[in-house]
Amino acid sequence: MKKERTIMSVIPTSTRRTSGIVRDHHCGSREETNQNIKIMTNNSQFSLANRKHLADLLADKYDSLRYKARQSFNRKAEALRTAIIGELAEKKGALGVVRKIEVAQESIKDLTAELSELGFELYSGDLRLRDRGSNPFNKIIATRVEKEIGSEDDINARFDSAQLAMMTIASLEDAQKLLKSVSEIQ
Repeated sequence: MKKERTIMSVIPTSTRRTSGIVRDHHCGSREETNQNIKIMTNNSQFSLANRKHLADLLADKYDSLRYKARQSFNRKAEALRTAIIGELAEKKGALGVVRKIEVAQESIKDLTAELSELGFELYSGDLRLRDRGSNPFNKIIATRVEKEIGSEDDINARFDSAQLAMMTIASLEDAQKLLKSVSEIQ
């Protein structure tokens, strides 16, 4: 007599849980399968509250066992990554380049200190005065700017007088000339 094959009989041994009953499925007849049914019994000393507490120990919470295991893994993984990077850098010759960069950075630090002693600094590639408020070059620069193009007070005075003159202007052409004269920096 030929055995009837179903999809379930093709699947290797598996366990299916159905309302507290565990069934082991093997290829074979129904009688054989029914003999493999196991009823789960609760012979344990743990209450549901105990089980819940134990399950909570494994939950994804701050300072839980899972959290600590991940922290440990991340530390070990980072140490291993660092070691691998070091190995690769050594094989590729990057460590020599790193040493050159460190020497250059030390040189830049020394040159920056020297520039600072002279009263200047580099800021985003632009040369500027160090300590603008107390730098002795401020007075020299301010005097020269005022001599060459004037001061903000001069601009305010020019606009104030133009504003008063605008009240007595006779034509549109005169108004345009006045506006043009005050908007240009000499």
